[in-house]
Amino acid sequence: PGLSGGKARFAKPRPAGLGPGGGSGAAGDGGGGGGSGGDLAALVAAVRPSALIGAATVGGAFSSDVLRALAKAQPTSSSRPLVFALSNPTSKAECSFEEARTWTGGRAVFASGTQ
Repeated sequence: PGLSGGKARFAKPRPAGLGPGGGSGAAGDGGGGGGSGGDLAALVAAVRPSALIGAATVGGAFSSDVLRALAKAQPTSSSRPLVFALSNPTSKAECSFEEARTWTGGRAVFASGTQ
């Protein structure tokens, strides 16, 4: 089984080291769990996204390693990665504004679901 022709034309090759279901970093396989961020940081480095959206109530999931990898993944040094830590309450937020600002060298555009 694979993608239909209509969907396949939008597909990209899977980065090395990622399994069929999304591999490391996907919800439920330890990615970012407990705030470690180890697997999620590797995923961010491999995929090179321009944004992270957190809505899984895993406090600390966007660790320093994850956010530094996100900043490094940007195409230019003036690019501003998006960091949306939307989980509530604050104890379950993926990161704070201060952490996002510090760990991306002040470049992150930040939105939060907490006050």
